[in-house]
Amino acid sequence: MKRKRKSNLQKKKEDPNSSLWKRKSDRLWSKLVALSYNNKCAICNTSDFTQAHHLIPREMYSHRHDLNNAILLCCSHHKYSFQLSAHRAAAEFFKWLIKNYPEKWEWLLQQQPSKQQSSTFKESFLRLEIEYSKCINVTY
Repeated sequence: MKRKRKSNLQKKKEDPNSSLWKRKSDRLWSKLVALSYNNKCAICNTSDFTQAHHLIPREMYSHRHDLNNAILLCCSHHKYSFQLSAHRAAAEFFKWLIKNYPEKWEWLLQQQPSKQQSSTFKESFLRLEIEYSKCINVTY
């Protein structure tokens, strides 16, 4: 009997560290960050063009999908402002972070970032999915 070959998608679904799970985790992490900041920039409170920013670079897989490692910023405060931007004016951004989010700064100081993954991307996705279901099931 001839064995049926698996599709590329099926192979990606079965590999817990595939680009599929990485992408799904990244998207869900970004959604959760946006929800936790009510879809508003933490600096200027605008809801236009917001983006989730990693405090510890996302290349450090040990913290890539950690919700503590996130802040929501508008595109200006994320990448483009020369006065206060996480990327272009990092020193000013960290001064602002220390003043406005001291708990994030303290958390950041205690971390030991690593390129070594602490869990698979699929495990990260499943953990984030649980967090997301908690967020959307909250009744007011």
